[in-house]
Amino acid sequence: MIYKKVLTIFFLATILLGFFPRSASADGMIIRPYGDDWRYGEEKGQYVLIDYKNNIQKMLLAIDVNEGNLDKGGVWIFPVPANPQKVVIDVASNMPSLSGEDVVEQAKSNLRNTALFLAGTQIYPIPFLGWLTSPMAGEVGPRKGIMLDAGTTSSSANKVDVYEHLEKNGVTSEVLTAKSAVGLYKYLKEKGINVEDKTIPTLGNYIGKEYSFVVSWIDPPSESAQKTNIINAVNLIFSNYYTHPLLLEKIASYLSQQSDFTQPPFSSDGYYKAQVYDEYLDSHLEKKNALIEEIKKDEKIVSEITKPSGSLYPYETKQTPAVSISFPTNRIYFPLVPTSIYESKYVPAEIRIIGKVKPDVYADIENYTTTEYFRQTYPDSEIANFSGENKSSIDYTLIKINAPSKLLTQDLWIDQGVPAKTNFAFFIYRFFWLVGILLLLIASFISGLVSGKIVFHRQVVNLKDYLMFGVLGLFNSFSIIGLAIAAIFWRTKIIKPEDQELFDEFIKRGYSSNNIRSADNRKLLFLPLFSVIFIVIIIILFYPLYQIL
Repeated sequence: MIYKKVLTIFFLATILLGFFPRSASADGMIIRPYGDDWRYGEEKGQYVLIDYKNNIQKMLLAIDVNEGNLDKGGVWIFPVPANPQKVVIDVASNMPSLSGEDVVEQAKSNLRNTALFLAGTQIYPIPFLGWLTSPMAGEVGPRKGIMLDAGTTSSSANKVDVYEHLEKNGVTSEVLTAKSAVGLYKYLKEKGINVEDKTIPTLGNYIGKEYSFVVSWIDPPSESAQKTNIINAVNLIFSNYYTHPLLLEKIASYLSQQSDFTQPPFSSDGYYKAQVYDEYLDSHLEKKNALIEEIKKDEKIVSEITKPSGSLYPYETKQTPAVSISFPTNRIYFPLVPTSIYESKYVPAEIRIIGKVKPDVYADIENYTTTEYFRQTYPDSEIANFSGENKSSIDYTLIKINAPSKLLTQDLWIDQGVPAKTNFAFFIYRFFWLVGILLLLIASFISGLVSGKIVFHRQVVNLKDYLMFGVLGLFNSFSIIGLAIAAIFWRTKIIKPEDQELFDEFIKRGYSSNNIRSADNRKLLFLPLFSVIFIVIIIILFYPLYQIL
């Protein structure tokens, strides 16, 4: 009967292995679903990088060059909770790239793979583990016009004071204060900057408080610069045809109207067609110039030419300018209220903060906000320069907010430190191997105790006998094979009273009791029972840890 029970438990334990969550893998490559890879694409949003040390917040805010209002005289306004004389601005030519592994998800993966590895020490589950496992995987630039006279409004009540003015990398930035939101609105309008009327109420939230404003806008390209961009795009159409499909289509349409142009075969690939177009235009400069004039009038094509490339690594082909702001603050800060003017529109914000921090999220946006923690190994020099630390790895926090803009009624404040759950994830992320060793020893010891008590219950008469089977179970650290070898030499039979005198005689003659062994068929039951109990205990120990993460 007991043999049937063991076989039943053995079967159920094998089935339970399937409850460990799976991770993805593919032939020839490792799929990493848990990484943060910072790439700039078509999505309009806010991208922020923050470093906070000694009550000084230093941040980079990427200006999305795809935003139509920016390259047509639009403005970006950032309130800062600091005295304007203590605010330092700069314009970086490019936003540093930052990518890393999601610590919590990778900790789960490490924990899962560790549990499955320990199950594999029993040998027989290995065929079942094949489909359950997967490989684990700002230097400050020159400034112009400090303390400009900004008395451009009609009354002192609407006065705007500019404390710093900076023009760099095609971006103009100013640090200023305003007596009223209307005054700030008029000031920007008089500078020819496009500001919507509905921004006035949101800016009013900061007027009369200890806030300054950093105002930035992209200087629109001159007509000559725009024409140069178009000429370069046309000249290089054979190499950028896949990133400029509208331009390629325009060239094809234009050339189809030329009587002396021979169209390439319909089956030709884009590269060959682009080469044919390029050769024809180079030999017909007048027609090429006429084509360029037509392209200048097509806003969609011009936008396609001037926006970042649609390749996998767009920031490598076109830099993304960013405004750098440094200011003193007791808590990390990011404004959300200005975005509320977009009402029901979703304007996602991605805030990356070097170090482990915890956002103080208010109730209205709690369901629209996620906080994730990452570690990047060997960050590039731009990140090291920004943070002022040259480390082989850095931890950072990614806060994503994707809420309807009308819910952004409060600004976001962020505190240093993280919940105990996150610190536990970082521990598992780094020391999963140590956790594996400890749990292997614990599970092996307990399995030995339980199996010994069940199989050899008649001879387990005291605590010492009980603990000896736990010690025997530790040999499972060398897999079930190591345990089997140890069990062969482990004395498990009780000396019968009638044989005790004989045993004593052997010892008197100098023989060790270890040299005297008798066959014990119960060991054949002990080993499979131990293995089943070990797997069950592994599941019992690991599952709560996995759920904590």
